[in-house]
Amino acid sequence: MGLETVEFVMNLEERFGISIQDSDAEKLVTPRDVVELIKRILDESGRSVPLQEIETAVKDMTIEQVGLKEKDFAFDRRFIQDMGFD
Repeated sequence: MGLETVEFVMNLEERFGISIQDSDAEKLVTPRDVVELIKRILDESGRSVPLQEIETAVKDMTIEQVGLKEKDFAFDRRFIQDMGFD
């Protein structure tokens, strides 16, 4: 994982008050993967967060970190190949 990816994962952990294992972080290819992982972690801990809230946060954080225009964001775009994460 590159520095940008590590920072992104740390920001996610802080935003949602969760811990993401390195082995899980390495499997995150798209924003959809991130949403699903966060939802699973929160569900397993008994915390109910609406899916739309998770999606909005992941979208906003991705756009901010990568410097994308909102129109260029899609949940199925790949972080490294399509969005230029390192």
